[in-house]
Amino acid sequence: MEKKKNLIRKTINKLLNRPDRYIKEYLPDNSSFDKIAFLSYKFIASNPNHHSNNQEIDCIINILINSSYKVYLLDKKCKKIPKKYLKRNVNLFVGIDGAGSGKYYFNHLDSINAKRNILILTVHTPGLIRRRLEERKLHRKKDLNINMEYTRKVSLKDEEIFNRNISKVDLILSPDTSADPEAIEELKKLNIKTGTLNWTTIPSVKKIKRSKTNEIEFVAMCGGDALRKGLDYAIDVFSKMPFKLNILAPDIERINEILAIYKNPKNIKYHGYIDISSKKFNEIVKKSKFCVNFSAIEGVVATSQLHLMKTGLVPIIDKNAGVLDYKCGLIIDLYRQNSQEIRDSIIDYVSNISWQEYKEESLIASNFVIDKHNLKNYRQNIFKHLS
Repeated sequence: MEKKKNLIRKTINKLLNRPDRYIKEYLPDNSSFDKIAFLSYKFIASNPNHHSNNQEIDCIINILINSSYKVYLLDKKCKKIPKKYLKRNVNLFVGIDGAGSGKYYFNHLDSINAKRNILILTVHTPGLIRRRLEERKLHRKKDLNINMEYTRKVSLKDEEIFNRNISKVDLILSPDTSADPEAIEELKKLNIKTGTLNWTTIPSVKKIKRSKTNEIEFVAMCGGDALRKGLDYAIDVFSKMPFKLNILAPDIERINEILAIYKNPKNIKYHGYIDISSKKFNEIVKKSKFCVNFSAIEGVVATSQLHLMKTGLVPIIDKNAGVLDYKCGLIIDLYRQNSQEIRDSIIDYVSNISWQEYKEESLIASNFVIDKHNLKNYRQNIFKHLS
């Protein structure tokens, strides 16, 4: 009986882990194709509004199938592509990062052997990520007395794999890095053709009209790894501020751990993960006036910040969190200003901005994202690079 149970267990595990479950096939409407493309990203979520990546993946697939491609979408969990998918001539391979969540990119690149290879950098190069995360870690330990490890790291091995294989890539696509000289220099070192591809925002997130009030609230929103996203610094700064900070993020255990270090400040409200297409998100954002982003590293700028700015929240960010040419808000420098100096600069900024000035900056923030980070622009850019 025990042998039978083990056999059933092994069979179930084999089925659950079969490589095919991480591959989806997309065909043109008429099922006629004369080219083959592989796209290594992630499967489109059942709720596409969870992240704008979902509409970007869908956009790439639609452009390709409308150009007579048969498309194989590889989920980021796909470690190895079964041989049956590789016994054919492949025209195009598009993937992400080459490190971190895209750690299998170069393995797939070698096995697919496509005529053309494109890398979409949703983050900075692995070397720059490692340096900035290590710099932040040392600063965190010294200035905040917090000695914690990141949950999402880029290893030296990831960096070495990237540097060894990047010459196989024909084109790198990344967001506008013009405000980050170090990122520009890193891309130049690769000696690979580059193109601009700015991230999108979800259409259901719109400009929100705010009323003049004496209350000033802030929002910090991000994805996983609270340390990488700088929530420890946001909590440190706002723990001694006269303003309310709303935190919208999924890293429950780590965020509660950090809040406990600061004795759970009453002016900091942790909401957990909030769907940006939900009524609750709108309620929180409508009551707020500013968004903060103290991230150690981004792919130029976080999509969470873009969505908050799109609603009209004025950004207050660290210089490494993704400075764009939107000409509004406040930029701080965590490494050159201590916590009290940062508090003073924020208090001075928000206390001295008039309601008319705030409305103007809010409009600048919202229009910047609406005009630049939309699906129409993304479609035009990706079409140009894929054709």
